[in-house]
Amino acid sequence: AFQALVGVAYGFEGQSNVTFNFAQGDHHALIAGMSGFGKSTVMRFAIATLALNNAPDKARFVLADLKGQDLDIFQSLPHTITYTDDPEQIGELIELVNGVIDERKRTKVFPFHLFLCIDELAEIDNEGVQDRLARIQKLGRAFHVHVIGGTQSPTGAEIGSEVAKGFTVRMVSRAINAQASAFFTTVPGAGAEKIQNSGDFLITRGGDVERLKSFDFPIEENDELIQKITAKWGKAKPQADQWRPDRKREDEQYVFEGDAADLVEPEQVFPIGAARPLTDSEKAMVRAMADMDQFQYRGELSISRLTTYIYGSRDPKRDNWVKEALQEEQHAEADRV
Repeated sequence: AFQALVGVAYGFEGQSNVTFNFAQGDHHALIAGMSGFGKSTVMRFAIATLALNNAPDKARFVLADLKGQDLDIFQSLPHTITYTDDPEQIGELIELVNGVIDERKRTKVFPFHLFLCIDELAEIDNEGVQDRLARIQKLGRAFHVHVIGGTQSPTGAEIGSEVAKGFTVRMVSRAINAQASAFFTTVPGAGAEKIQNSGDFLITRGGDVERLKSFDFPIEENDELIQKITAKWGKAKPQADQWRPDRKREDEQYVFEGDAADLVEPEQVFPIGAARPLTDSEKAMVRAMADMDQFQYRGELSISRLTTYIYGSRDPKRDNWVKEALQEEQHAEADRV
């Protein structure tokens, strides 16, 4: 449970599996090193093994593939809450995860482990967003919230000094020189600059260094493994009640399916959990929800937050359906004027 298989080590006692153990000390994991040495492969394998060995009601993912190449295959997993490959949206995802931490601080309820997976941390170039990510690292370990991050150069200049310091386990491939190796691993003399082959890594926890070999996981084999995971756990998206902060307010009721006598709370209707356009009554509810505080980000309506609430996950098609519902209200208002 809550272990991500990342490679194999060889010693005097033979072969042994190496994992990120998020239940026992490996709260946040960094995968770093030069391009072409297997960082993204390790991240894909880690996510896949977490999904294979943990039910969707025990482990859930928020995925940010800021290179736009490797993590999109996991959008269909029943464990995946939301996904983006747009660096402009990473701030909203990080705020949503901070919202989970705040809710868990209030309720003292941690129903599942939440994994924020970001491939290419260096794409987050906003200091404010970096600070909010560092907050997740500082507080998340107490609330079953974890960060798995990948980058070529985990320096303070590239990913933010507080983010760089916030990883409890590091998996490092080739570094350009001994100085970079010491910084990447946090262990002087670790020797990452001597790594020659793709798939060779060092894993460091504190001052301990272990050499390992990652698994060969060709991207063309992704579909087969995704099918294996969905065959085990099913295809249903998670009902993210504990993902979203409690939004119920006593004075908020909405008409559903056109019957003025049927007054319901939005959480009784959403998430839909299906990729389909909204009905007219659902559009009316969406327009009413647009003014609610929980769907605001920095004083403006966040389509990302609203879409995730309505559908359980988001993609460009779902975003457009929500935008269309909001535009209908704007057109109606223009006609009235």
